Amino acid sequence: MTVNVIAVRVAGTGADGCARRAGAAAATGSNTVVRTGVFRGTVTIAEAERKDTGDRSDAVLSCAVDDEVVVTYVDTYHLGGAVAHEIRATVKVAGEIDQAPSTKQYYVSDPELRAQKNLVESQAFLELGKIFKGLGLMDGVKKKCLEGIVLADDIIREKTAIKPLYKEEAFKSKWELCLTMGDLEGALATCEFFSRYFPDSGFADQALLRIGDVYVESLDYKTAIKVYSGVLNLAKSMAKAEAQFKVGEATEKMTYDELKKKPLPKGQGKVVMTAELAAMIAAMPAYRRCAELYPDSRFAGDSLAKVLDVYMLTEDYAQADDLLEKVFQEYPDSKFLDQMLLKWVLVAFKRGDFVKAREKCQQLLFEYPESKNAETARKTLPQILKAMNVEPEGKSADSEGGAK
Repeated sequence: MTVNVIAVRVAGTGADGCARRAGAAAATGSNTVVRTGVFRGTVTIAEAERKDTGDRSDAVLSCAVDDEVVVTYVDTYHLGGAVAHEIRATVKVAGEIDQAPSTKQYYVSDPELRAQKNLVESQAFLELGKIFKGLGLMDGVKKKCLEGIVLADDIIREKTAIKPLYKEEAFKSKWELCLTMGDLEGALATCEFFSRYFPDSGFADQALLRIGDVYVESLDYKTAIKVYSGVLNLAKSMAKAEAQFKVGEATEKMTYDELKKKPLPKGQGKVVMTAELAAMIAAMPAYRRCAELYPDSRFAGDSLAKVLDVYMLTEDYAQADDLLEKVFQEYPDSKFLDQMLLKWVLVAFKRGDFVKAREKCQQLLFEYPESKNAETARKTLPQILKAMNVEPEGKSADSEGGAK
């Protein structure tokens, strides 16, 4: 914006100026008073409001920072002759000087640099929030986290094209900030919004799992199951097996808490129904689904072990044996087969099939000698041999050696 000043106050230069004027008049042979020297003009400038149209009747010039003030005057007699000559001077309005100490956030014009700056500062506020939380200063936690959320939102709402990674990181920072200050609903809403815009990202599923864990810790199992199910509904996720397993765990804990306050259902035969067993039975479909849908995951073995535990506790050894046969047919290369072999040893022993129990125990010791389950198998084998009336290997030879 350019502002023209058409009226200024002009001052002469004192006695020296008067002498120069007299000399100039004599040289020209004229009675015209010629003024020479340095002339200065001043004008009062006030800060303009956005809708300020200006008042031409006063002596105040309304300007905004970065406006240009242009001063012009006409010199009718100068060294070039008696020809009118317009003189123009331009000054940029820089703003008033404030000597008071202050803290300022400097604006970065480049959108990607601005996003990087906001991410760093948002993470800094997150760390400060965690420090305050560790000290129990919840007011400080909320204040710092809200400041970080403002910075994350600036990146999320950025309309200029920036790298998608910056926005993904901003979403991640925002839900971490929400979790830190205890805003579970805000964190969940952020994750759901994020998953719609970045369905292929690996950030959302991990965040949802963490939010679900927080709900479990607060004993809100129904909401936790809903959150874990949100991971299962994602278009792409590497955490679906874990989410399905956690659905089973949350279902088991929820059922157990509910049954502690209610009469337990009756067991069948010699089975004594407990709250723990009833909870395991309620969660069994979720565990079975985890093993069936995600057989290559590290949660498949733990899920099958949960199902087998139910069969063994309810003394349904036939079902357990059938399931184990199926496991070794459908999961021949799985990493959890040592765990399944130990389960098979116990199932066969409970059924009274000591030959099979011995076979599976020896298979476990031969194929997985370094497994943690092998140690249990070594302790179980003597009991199996005793039930078969078979001397442990090497015992009779030792006796003969002692007799000699």
